[in-house]
Amino acid sequence: LVITGISGNASEQIKNIIRCRNLEQNIILTGYIDNATKIALYKNCEMFLYSSIFEGFGMPPVEAMILGKTVITTKCTSLPEVTQGKAEYVEDPQNIDEWIKKIKESTGKENEKVKLFDASLYSGERLAIKYLDIFNEVFS
Repeated sequence: LVITGISGNASEQIKNIIRCRNLEQNIILTGYIDNATKIALYKNCEMFLYSSIFEGFGMPPVEAMILGKTVITTKCTSLPEVTQGKAEYVEDPQNIDEWIKKIKESTGKENEKVKLFDASLYSGERLAIKYLDIFNEVFS
């Protein structure tokens, strides 16, 4: 298990849990990573877990799906919308048993839904046009 992007108090709490459960040999905490490392991790992962309970937009699941990876995430905030309903979802992000069940169900099987993911919805050109449309509407 590779966990990225966590720092501060959360990092110390996670480190303590890992030590208490003797999982140091099974879990890597990277802290924040650069884009090249992030893409390499996406490309080489079995699946991408995104346990967010508060999200502005949710690009990491989209990035993983664009690279054809199975994503398991929460039904919180915008995540089902930005993943176009094509990820696997847990109802309760705090329920460890639900995460384990979703991971087991998804392990080793190809996610057909990911193949149908329309990454063009998030192309720079499309987003720029949408923003311009909004600006024109607001300022006209």
